[in-house]
Amino acid sequence: MAASTRTDPWAATERRRTAGPGVGWRAAAAVVVAAVGLARVWNFGGRDWRTVAGGAAVLVAAEVALRVGWTGADVDERSLGRAALRPVAMLAAAAVGVPIVGATPAVVLVAVLVAADAALVEWRPFPGWPVRSRTVVPLAAGVLVASGVAWARGAPTIVVLAAIVVALAAVQAEAHGLRAVAAVDAALARGTSAVAGAIVAVALFLVALVVLYLPGAAVRALRALRRRSASGSSWTPTGTSVGDARQDARRPFTSTAPQVRRGRTIRGLALVAAVALVAVALVRRSGDPAGPDLPPGAVGAAGTTAPLPTAGPGSVGRQIFATEMALQYSQLPAYAGSSFADQLQVDEGEHVINGTKSTEYVNIRNGRRATLRPRRCDCKRATLWFSGGSAAFGTGQRDDHTIASELVRLAQEEDHIALDVTNVSHDGYTFQLETEWEVAQSLRTEEAPDLLVFYNGWNDVMAELAADYLKGPDPDRKLSTIIPAELQAISEDSDAFLRSTIGPAAGRAAAARYLRVQKEADALAKEAGVRTAYFLQADALSSAEQLRPYERLDGIPTEQLMASPIGQALDAMSAGLVGHVTDLRHLFDDDSPPVFLGLVHQNEEGARLVAERIYQDLRPQIRALAH
Repeated sequence: MAASTRTDPWAATERRRTAGPGVGWRAAAAVVVAAVGLARVWNFGGRDWRTVAGGAAVLVAAEVALRVGWTGADVDERSLGRAALRPVAMLAAAAVGVPIVGATPAVVLVAVLVAADAALVEWRPFPGWPVRSRTVVPLAAGVLVASGVAWARGAPTIVVLAAIVVALAAVQAEAHGLRAVAAVDAALARGTSAVAGAIVAVALFLVALVVLYLPGAAVRALRALRRRSASGSSWTPTGTSVGDARQDARRPFTSTAPQVRRGRTIRGLALVAAVALVAVALVRRSGDPAGPDLPPGAVGAAGTTAPLPTAGPGSVGRQIFATEMALQYSQLPAYAGSSFADQLQVDEGEHVINGTKSTEYVNIRNGRRATLRPRRCDCKRATLWFSGGSAAFGTGQRDDHTIASELVRLAQEEDHIALDVTNVSHDGYTFQLETEWEVAQSLRTEEAPDLLVFYNGWNDVMAELAADYLKGPDPDRKLSTIIPAELQAISEDSDAFLRSTIGPAAGRAAAARYLRVQKEADALAKEAGVRTAYFLQADALSSAEQLRPYERLDGIPTEQLMASPIGQALDAMSAGLVGHVTDLRHLFDDDSPPVFLGLVHQNEEGARLVAERIYQDLRPQIRALAH
């Protein structure tokens, strides 16, 4: 993608939210605990707790720098002011760190923070840097890890800083779209994913081992502390001074006697691991269990369900966004009596964006949903990428019965064509994020398909509607995903939301935004020699027949929901996209058997009917492209 088409995230005015309430202060508390503990374990400042507090301030300042520049979690300032906070926070961290650990470790700390931020975040660390569409640059991350190991082993500072410069160069090369770097990155990402799976397994084993070993270790530790108390402090070796600690910090882990170094390192690593486990547990507990494309109350990773509030006619409560998702699939009209639906719901669990997932009905490899492969045959072949949100991903369907899989089946059965379909869809993604993150990156690093098909629209309308209702209209706002917290806020104010008149304007804004991104997608496809097709996805709000069975679940009269801001926004978007997309919103208007699991996701029969309609439209192109 050309640099001129990239968006400046520093100029975004929307408020970036954390996963759930209270995460910020818990994370800060964990950092303080880790800083104080590490300072004592590594003898920073000897027995001077004022110096130890300064050591805590180093990591606290680093945390602030990352939170401000990385997520912008609690900052609403525009471009320059927001960008200026990063170097200020970095300099504050260095200023606090120099008197404690010396100039060299402080410089390395700040340099690593800048480089790590550039390697791990899709936002630019400073104004003027290009913004990547890929979140992580594995090549740069690997070099950074190597530089950290080298520093810990006592390598010269110039070597460590040179490695950091190499990491930054890798970030810049990837951001400018150099195919060689992108290809290496993609290979490293796949390898890292496999290694990470093995590491997680080992980590779980070690955690279990620690739990079994802990009682005996605690008894032995108490005995050791009693013996040490007779000879002096259990923290600081005899003769250690503040000056010694500063000198020692210039070459971490290597400049003290082996017996001191080994014990200190083990205690430090154990403390870091403990704090990391506690922090992860707190964040996960505070986070929203629903995925980015699931409404509040949706099934979580373990397949558990939230209690369904009492609903009746005229009672809206918190049930405006598909409260039926709090039920098991088999309790929904579209899957009544199904033998596999509940297990499918459990297997769907939490969506995996980049990793791998293996279950009976839902399998993901490197972030891609498993799709039916064509049977072996002596026939022509064609390739297709299928992009969209959760409906295109296949929420509510088994692997071999998603829309993408049904397209494979139709091409082979009806036209004797081996159609190789890759499902590049993700839960909650808007058209903008599909294009800038998934499609743009994949076209640079993988062999381009013959045909690129988009099946979307719902997430674009809902993201626009929620943002405009809660924050006010802003045509320059970047909308990447549906934010569960915003849907929850609307649910808590659902009566006022249903009376609002924001729908038509939000739908027109969503259509205008869609057309802008469509031009970008067409330009990417043209450059890669790929044909495109766009389909506005089906939803239940266009059909009273499909919506009526759910009235008893959500407590909202069918006519009221169809005339709500959601229905009005969808209608306005449809009108604004006439001539630019194939509109499938009314595909199920005349079908009385329910196919929707909520307002937009369908059962497998619905996916089959959508695929038949899409294939009917694509058939001439697929026949022409097959070779």
